[in-house]
Amino acid sequence: MTEKQTEVVEMPEGIDFNAVLIGSGGRPVTETYFEDEDRERGERLEQKAALVGRLSPEEAEELLDLRKQRPRRIGQYCVDALYYQAQDDKKLDGTQKLKRGTLARKIAGSSEDPDEPYPSLPLTKKERKMVMEAGEKIWPPLIHTAVFVALEGVDALAEEAEEE
Repeated sequence: MTEKQTEVVEMPEGIDFNAVLIGSGGRPVTETYFEDEDRERGERLEQKAALVGRLSPEEAEELLDLRKQRPRRIGQYCVDALYYQAQDDKKLDGTQKLKRGTLARKIAGSSEDPDEPYPSLPLTKKERKMVMEAGEKIWPPLIHTAVFVALEGVDALAEEAEEE
């Protein structure tokens, strides 16, 4: 009888900001976008639909063809939250705003790979707290929980729930 060999795979160090957010029913949360060459026409059709309240069947079909879907990634939510300025964030001084902007740029990275646009990187406890504080003002529970688990881990989520 031969013994099974277990292969040890090195995991990237840090937080996987490319992780796709999974929503209800186990489906990835997606966002709608237009390819660069279709953006102007697509936005014009969306504006018409919003103003007039309807599109012709041909225009509706064209709009559906122009719209594309891509998964939303944890990194995208973190970057958006750090760059967003909620009403009470207007009280932040320049240093605090600079720290948030710098962290957003760090998370955004500079990858040209559309399949992995964000780096995997470690964040300090202070940086993780900054992300969560920025996000809690704008994220619904689904996103808040997913980002919390990505930054702090499942065990921290269980501990948080026990403290309630």
